[in-house]
Amino acid sequence: MSASAPLDSAGLNEGLNALHQEYQRAEEEFREVELMQRQIKGETETLNRRDMQMNNRLRQIEGNLENYSREEIKEIYHAVRDSQMRLFMMRSQVEQLDHKRSTLSHYLQQLQKVIDLLQSVEMPAESPSPTASFVAAELTPQQTILRIINRRICESRTA
Repeated sequence: MSASAPLDSAGLNEGLNALHQEYQRAEEEFREVELMQRQIKGETETLNRRDMQMNNRLRQIEGNLENYSREEIKEIYHAVRDSQMRLFMMRSQVEQLDHKRSTLSHYLQQLQKVIDLLQSVEMPAESPSPTASFVAAELTPQQTILRIINRRICESRTA
């Protein structure tokens, strides 16, 4: 759609097609985020179990320090620290993906509302009044869509 052309049914269809494509792209991204989220949660559960095992091992060693060499003690402390670091990073990724998933879900809902609204718009007859064509010629398609959306919102609030 060009920025200066009045909104007609072809322009509306073009805009709707663009919105449908954006919706499909965002939906695909949403599915990818869900997949990554499931994978990372599984890895996090595995790391959590490993971390618990490492901490149990560390408590055993701490209870019997005299039975372990300095090197063994050092190795377990490093292993516990590394395990905790990986677990922290995985949990951080889960939080980031939760936020991204939530944001994408909201975005998809908003896109769907706009698509539904634009699909409900009835285009005027091919020969609008001279005043209507004069007003429409001064507005960009985006401005016209926004006016239609605002009008529909106002109508729905008064209904």
